[in-house]
Formats: sequence, structure tokens, C-alpha cells
Amino acid sequence: MEAVIERFEKDQCILEFEDGRLISFPKNLLPEEAQEGDVLDLRFKINRERTVARREKIQKMMDEIWLD
Repeated sequence: MEAVIERFEKDQCILEFEDGRLISFPKNLLPEEAQEGDVLDLRFKINRERTVARREKIQKMMDEIWLD
């Protein structure tokens, strides 16, 4: 997935996607050298290990609450 840096507004970056949608994104999460007009390659990856650990932690907390 790609997005173009449309503009910067204070601490936000406005990204434009191929379908014309615009979203606001925290500027501090971009590379320092990012400029208006740059094309960003956006990739998301699920961290399975942390997902499982989080679910187990939540389940343990729920089990403790319901047992009381």
C-alpha cells in the first residue's frame, strides 16, 4: 500500500491514498527527511508473539475477576 505526503499541519502529516482518501498521521512517526510529495510504502505486520501474550494476559485478568 502506498500513500503520498500531501502536506504537513503542525505535528500531523496528511497522507493521500491512491483512491483519494486523506488521513492525518503523526508527523513524528515519519522519517526525519520526509517531505511533501514523497511516496510512502506502508506495510503492516502482525506481531503474533505479542498478540498471543496480550490475549493470555487479558484472559488471566478476566479469569481473576470472575473468580472473585
